[in-house]
Amino acid sequence: MPPSRLFAPLLLLPLACDEPQAEKARQAREQALDQRIDHLEAEVAALGLRVKHLEEERLRQLPSLPPASGGASNAVVVELTADTIRVGDETVDLARLEALLRERLARQPDVALTVSAARTVAYARVIEVLDLGQRVGIRKTSIADDPSKK
Repeated sequence: MPPSRLFAPLLLLPLACDEPQAEKARQAREQALDQRIDHLEAEVAALGLRVKHLEEERLRQLPSLPPASGGASNAVVVELTADTIRVGDETVDLARLEALLRERLARQPDVALTVSAARTVAYARVIEVLDLGQRVGIRKTSIADDPSKK
């Protein structure tokens, strides 16, 4: 048997004189890891506060939705045509509509959503907007008469 194989098990045994130093080294590693964990937890908390601040800032920068004309002031009227979504005088896409609805809901928890659609609008498109309103948390939704009838 080669000599290296004979002494290999002996290398795994701690020497009696190295035990206090090994214990000190282990404690130092544990302390360094604990400090690193504390530092990372503090960073995560700071990032969480930063994200919350940025979200609040983004909501403050969104323009306010206009109140519904001729109806309750807590209603948002979304007008659909075959190719556009309008809120007040603004043409929006679904992502922008969602942001506007979330902002309005944050300011006014009892907000209602009314969808007014032209006859050329697919039924699925109307349902998509109503579902969006419910997804953001609006509990009162309705469908208005076709504006082209008037």
